[in-house]
Amino acid sequence: MNKPDIFSQSGFSREQFLREYWQKKPLVLRRAVRQSDLAYLPGKRDLLKLAENEAVQSRIVLTETTPEGTPGYHVEYGPFEAEDWPNLPETPWTILVSDVEKWLPSHRRLLDYFPFIRRWQFDDLMFSYASEGGSVGAHTDHYDVFLLQVSGRRQWHFNQQPDPEATWLPDTELKLLQRFNPDHSVVLEAGDLLYLPAEVAHHGLALDDECVTCSVGLRAPAESELLSGYFEDRAASLPDEARFSPPVEPTQFTPAGEITPADVARLRQTLEQHLSLDDARLASWFGRFITGYRNLFYEIQASEPSAGESSTETAPQPFSAALNGETALIPDPFARLAWRKLAEEAGGKPGIDPDTDEAELYVNGQAHRCSTALATALADQQRLGPGQITALTDSDRAVLRQLLESGEIRPK
Repeated sequence: MNKPDIFSQSGFSREQFLREYWQKKPLVLRRAVRQSDLAYLPGKRDLLKLAENEAVQSRIVLTETTPEGTPGYHVEYGPFEAEDWPNLPETPWTILVSDVEKWLPSHRRLLDYFPFIRRWQFDDLMFSYASEGGSVGAHTDHYDVFLLQVSGRRQWHFNQQPDPEATWLPDTELKLLQRFNPDHSVVLEAGDLLYLPAEVAHHGLALDDECVTCSVGLRAPAESELLSGYFEDRAASLPDEARFSPPVEPTQFTPAGEITPADVARLRQTLEQHLSLDDARLASWFGRFITGYRNLFYEIQASEPSAGESSTETAPQPFSAALNGETALIPDPFARLAWRKLAEEAGGKPGIDPDTDEAELYVNGQAHRCSTALATALADQQRLGPGQITALTDSDRAVLRQLLESGEIRPK
């Protein structure tokens, strides 16, 4: 039986969404997520408990009234303490908790509702609870976002198109729009979803004290980050003895301080030889880059048992038992994975047999040569079953052991 997606109950087709709305304009989908699936998502109490964990990224936004009578916003950052909650002011407030699916891994199944999003595009599930009137102000995001109403009601004001002339309020704790003239308004109830392309201005307001919203955010590296990341990686591979030396014409006098056209031509020649973007090299770099981009794994280094989940589910087991197929293996909740096929570039290249089905698996910024079967099981299905483990080759087992030892995969 096919898993439901955000279009199953909305009467809208995936093809129409991707053709007419994806990265073009906002869309409201009613009944996008079933009520039975909303029931397992965190509520107010769960979010407050998570916000007490010092490793969890959380913040409270308090809505205040300025002397001019307009809303103002004050931010306080976690971790918080249980004693903080009864002492919150009477003014409307919002608490936001990032990376919830990493601390409560069972909530990753919400991603099944978005099968058109590749895993390496996904950033995190950020949940927020707001008291009536709570908001974080009018703002934009640098990435596509799906805003799912989990419980209660929230009113959204938004524009249909990005505003290239947007300006920001000075001297504020949040990056808020100085001018916001929305042309659309909608009230979302539990199960409804609002899709917003990157840079579209929006403003949400809780209409009751039951308002929980989930933001499904995507990773969108800036082009400047792509350029600096690629060329930093390329530069790191060059030997120190590779140096730039300007041409010298023995019969031509050159003033000591002049940069001549010949110098610039030599410089261009030197740089251009490193600008030839071989597809295989570019793809390999991107796999390492995108699985390491904004990755909390480097700070956490394998997660502890998640808040609200049984520690027996993630109890450590000997690697020998895992490698013998006595238990299934899954990626650590903080691990990011992607893969690519190597068969396409096999023709005539040493070390790659065109008759084999090899892949390069990227895990948290590192590349591993393995079979396509292993790569797809870990990166696509997010699970390697006991039968699959016993059928692995020795080279795949070596990759598996390395990932186990680093904490990037673990027994289920």
